[in-house]
Amino acid sequence: MNALNMAVKQAFGNYPEDVISPINSGAEVLGWLEEICKIIRDEASAEKPDIFRIRKLADAGSYVACEFSDGGGSQHEEMVENLAQAGIKVGGAA
Repeated sequence: MNALNMAVKQAFGNYPEDVISPINSGAEVLGWLEEICKIIRDEASAEKPDIFRIRKLADAGSYVACEFSDGGGSQHEEMVENLAQAGIKVGGAA
């Protein structure tokens, strides 16, 4: 393990690959939400929109956003706390 990996681990509480993996997850979730929104838009623009389908898709999008927001928020708080413990001020923490 090199010094840079250990410094990241000490500062963030995770190894570099674990620190950046939420960015990839976020991009993936945003891609899912984009597709859900496109389908909702297309369905709403249809000659006879299926309101039940639109509601189900909106519920699914809301659920995905809420779950990712909760997990991402927790990860962010944990990393900010780890940085504060390392003496690094982030967004008012330290």
